[in-house]
Amino acid sequence: MHFISFAGPAQMTAIGEAEVKLGKDKKAEVALVLDYSGSMGEVAGGEVKYVAMQKAAIKLIDDIAAIDKTRVKFALVPFSHHVWAPLPGQFVKGATHTETRMTCTQDRPYPANVSATAPNISVETKWGQAQAPEHRSDGCAGYAANNLRVRL
Repeated sequence: MHFISFAGPAQMTAIGEAEVKLGKDKKAEVALVLDYSGSMGEVAGGEVKYVAMQKAAIKLIDDIAAIDKTRVKFALVPFSHHVWAPLPGQFVKGATHTETRMTCTQDRPYPANVSATAPNISVETKWGQAQAPEHRSDGCAGYAANNLRVRL
């Protein structure tokens, strides 16, 4: 883009389209990560962002399933500041090693949050980071009420 602004216009609109065809004997698995963070409650283009996202996800699923719903599986992954998940007690502060707790957590502090390495006994890698002050009032209530939890 810097070269374009040097040689011509300061901005350029780019439009693209892609089509993927599924072979006759092939199957597909599609995971949609849906953003449910606080900013998705804002209005953009005259519509609440998460409502527009929901409509687009439903249309995508309907369009793909209309081709042949027996050959495609969908996973919906809610994304937000936290995740509500069953966690082994060894990774939950105050829990015993033999119990499992349904709890909210968020990613581990950097650099543990950019690694696939399993948590260890270190406090820096074992637990999610402290809840940000602006999200403390949210708690887990919204996740539980809407059944937005990690499922296997």
